[in-house]
Amino acid sequence: MAIEQFRKGMMQELLSRHAKFFAADKKEPRQFLQGIRYTENGAACVTNTHVLLRIKDVSPFDKPRTIHAVTGAELGSEYMSVDAINDLFKWDPLNTLTLTNEQIEAVTKYAKIAQQIEKELKAKTKIVKFALNKNNAFLQVSDQGVEFNVFMGELREYQDETWLFNADFLYNALCVFKGAGTKDLVIKLRHKNDVISLTDDENGIDVLLLPIRS
Repeated sequence: MAIEQFRKGMMQELLSRHAKFFAADKKEPRQFLQGIRYTENGAACVTNTHVLLRIKDVSPFDKPRTIHAVTGAELGSEYMSVDAINDLFKWDPLNTLTLTNEQIEAVTKYAKIAQQIEKELKAKTKIVKFALNKNNAFLQVSDQGVEFNVFMGELREYQDETWLFNADFLYNALCVFKGAGTKDLVIKLRHKNDVISLTDDENGIDVLLLPIRS
């Protein structure tokens, strides 16, 4: 019981630090998307519709609530149902990439560099590439004559395909797992226009990341 409470406290702290990076900003007319949804099964979900963070067994409440990710104000009851949220994760991957704690640390640094490159280039759209080449995965930036290419890890299966992601969303997603001290991060993949999922089963953390369609 003490271990469960300790883990819950750590995950609540993690959520409080990172939720604002997954919530929609104040320009979003659907106000509930600016918030953290605490569901009846104890999970917390936050999404801007491009990226979604879910942490299981973290809710401090005994009933569903939606709380603003920055101010903590109550936002009402409107949100996706638990079943709708769970359904987003129900798909079979064609390939997987597993990152160790050390690899997560390194890839997060690479993603930060990619984010900074796009910022310095003043790119209209901050795009990074997640490229699969045979059984290897790479993080890439190719913009205005600047080339950045780093090895991420080995795939379970051979695949040649490239996803395009918003640099900020990818970096923010990786920061959650870095902050959680994730030991094994499983990245699940299908095809380049399909969502990818990042999962830490031990800590009950999931992220869904929607690619920029190409």
